[in-house]
Amino acid sequence: NRTTLVFRRLPKNVTRISLLEMLDTAGWKGLYDFVYLPMDFKKGKVFGYAIVNFISNSSAEHASAHFEGAGANVDWSDSHQGLQELIQRYRDSPIMHASMPEISKPIIFSQGVVTAFPRPTKQIKAPRN
Repeated sequence: NRTTLVFRRLPKNVTRISLLEMLDTAGWKGLYDFVYLPMDFKKGKVFGYAIVNFISNSSAEHASAHFEGAGANVDWSDSHQGLQELIQRYRDSPIMHASMPEISKPIIFSQGVVTAFPRPTKQIKAPRN
């Protein structure tokens, strides 16, 4: 019952906002509950991939087929699957440190609306420069 996809080979100028617009415009608003677009802060650019979790396996499969048909490179996530695993992976990560810009952090949604990320379970260390 996989629900987490990795969108690869994204343009280096993609932003979280443009990624969300792409998902929503394609009709997936409310059908995903986690989005993360990792960034290289030294270069000020994204790494070129995004992690998106969908609310169901069928939504993820349909999204994968839709975006692959549009020329995107989409794979199942091998490292983490599902909203709860993703929350556990990132809630104590340095990326969630208060010094990090909000736009660089993973976000979660409930019925298409951004919701608060669960609190960390330990003190978060500041990211290394």
